Amino acid sequence: MTDRSRLHAAFELTALRLGQPVLGPMISRGQFDRIAEHVREVLAASRMLPDEDKDLLSKALDDDSARKEFAIALNGLLHGKRSMEERFGHWMGVLSRHGLATWPIATIWPFLLHPQRYFPIFPAVFNGQLTDAEATVAPGAAPDWSGYVASQRLAHQLRKARAMDSLLDLYQALTVAARQ
Repeated sequence: MTDRSRLHAAFELTALRLGQPVLGPMISRGQFDRIAEHVREVLAASRMLPDEDKDLLSKALDDDSARKEFAIALNGLLHGKRSMEERFGHWMGVLSRHGLATWPIATIWPFLLHPQRYFPIFPAVFNGQLTDAEATVAPGAAPDWSGYVASQRLAHQLRKARAMDSLLDLYQALTVAARQ
């Protein structure tokens, strides 16, 4: 299976396991263990998170209170009715409380559910492929709202400037270039 096919399968799996028709009702029923299983399943299918982030997230999902908070905040981030800024701020608060505040963990989920709209931020990959002018708006070390907005804007500009059809194309181009 190609990387592209694998990611498309991960997008479909994310919609099935973490989409609004599924995630909200599971939270209402208190099925946080099941949500954690779904999160792990999506991560395994996507193969996007670095090992250290996978380990951090796995440890957090093993803790009852962290698992519950993570699930509720993830639902809010992906399906909430508040502004994205408010949802992202709440999401980052939960991630920070549980030692999960990394760019990949913070930004992978919107990309997996809406790959046409959002871009995942992996600073080593993203920042390493930018020109000097582009690097002036690159995300900082710790995820925050202003860095997220700037990185999303930059990702959309890069996609257009490089004549790419989608943010998935940009993600793949940047990850391939970073491996070389």
